[in-house]
Amino acid sequence: MPMKTNARPTVSVVIPLYNAEETVAETLRSIQAQTLEHWEAIVINDGSTDGGPEVVERFAREDPRITITHQDNAGVSAARNAALDRASGEYVHCIDPDDLLTPRAYELLVGAERESGLGGAVGGQRIANHHDEQLHEFRPPIYSIGLWDLVFRWSTWTGAHLVRRSFYEDVRFDTRFQAFEDRDCWIRLAERGVRWRCVAPIVATYVIRPGTLSKQAFNLLRCTETVLRELHDRHQRLASANTLPDLTSERLDQLLGRLAFEAMTRAVIVEGEPCIDRAAAAYAEAKGAKEITPELAANAARFAVIYGLGMAPENDPENERRWAPAVHAWWEACEAKGWAGDGFATEAWMQLRPSLVSAEDICADILDQCGAAPEITVVGFGQNGRALVEMATRRGVRVFVRDDRFPTGRAGDDHEGGAGARFEAVDAALPRDRPVVITPLHDAGLLGRFAKGARLIRWSERRMELFRRSAPEAEMAGSR
Repeated sequence: MPMKTNARPTVSVVIPLYNAEETVAETLRSIQAQTLEHWEAIVINDGSTDGGPEVVERFAREDPRITITHQDNAGVSAARNAALDRASGEYVHCIDPDDLLTPRAYELLVGAERESGLGGAVGGQRIANHHDEQLHEFRPPIYSIGLWDLVFRWSTWTGAHLVRRSFYEDVRFDTRFQAFEDRDCWIRLAERGVRWRCVAPIVATYVIRPGTLSKQAFNLLRCTETVLRELHDRHQRLASANTLPDLTSERLDQLLGRLAFEAMTRAVIVEGEPCIDRAAAAYAEAKGAKEITPELAANAARFAVIYGLGMAPENDPENERRWAPAVHAWWEACEAKGWAGDGFATEAWMQLRPSLVSAEDICADILDQCGAAPEITVVGFGQNGRALVEMATRRGVRVFVRDDRFPTGRAGDDHEGGAGARFEAVDAALPRDRPVVITPLHDAGLLGRFAKGARLIRWSERRMELFRRSAPEAEMAGSR
């Protein structure tokens, strides 16, 4: 049995518990498996009506690092706040009682924050369904994320974050919100100066339960609008290093319009065509610009399938029949409302289909194209680049990375990514016959950097080629 000590724990783990009898034990086991053992887990039973509290109490009897406190049901934000009030660790980590950690999660996150002194750390996240089938992976940017990223670009799950407890002295989760409450909290922490040092390895698994997020879609729409409008108002009144000069009223309208469309797409994909009229009415009433592009629609549909249905959207005609007719009807409704141009639904469908080719298949195809080359240059170190680097190094291929965020290269290998990739200057001389793989999808501006005759392989082209190969076998289930 682990011994409880009087020493200050390194990490205080915040766990709100509500009717998670079937999952909380696995969550607690993933915490107990941490290589960094000096933690405390504070479970707040938020009025559960199942046997979840009894499960936690059994763990607490055997492991003094785990405690449970009971309260009447008040919502996830109130439960997290109750745990924060009891926390004594150097860092705070929040996790839901159906999500999981990898064994080195705390070791990696604490080490990254201590090395950088940024106040927080965030790692990669694996998205899986309740059968533990992987649906997607998110890998953070190369160095760190802050306020701008949280608002405009980077969405990350609660269990991948870790923040110094001192930043929570005057920050709590807003109990008004039952959706978007975690993003609101991270935004307010970032306003107080927190940046999150990024570590590439997967540290957490977010488990999708079919329908759970879609049920919040309409509430999510209202909460998102409130959070971002209040943020905009605060930054109109403030003048500090952490304000957002880009958050103009016009930019806010664009952001709200995009998020509203994504939320309603999720509702339609889960609830089906009967939900379209309600979704259209909610979207019409929502604040924000109504500027739906085929690219936005395709991306929204892809992630709605993942988070709403808990299934991988990669080319699978049988699964596609479950959601494609509804999303195509939703797009046609948007076109009829004048929110998109003529032919929008067809164009969005043609954008969506190639995106359903899996990254793993694209990486394997690219490496086949490289043949027996002992080394390759990978241009871009985003999601696509990281995936390719990892597969290439597993196959024993030496990888050199060029990324505009490091124009002169970077000393040492990228051990954090577990890939051993070496960064080089973006204008470094290119050895003859070394394949160059351009991984960003929008790559037109990168092609001119390489001399005529360079052995270029484009991620966008290989993805489209793989789609064309599968297209005859994949029924266009969404077409009318």
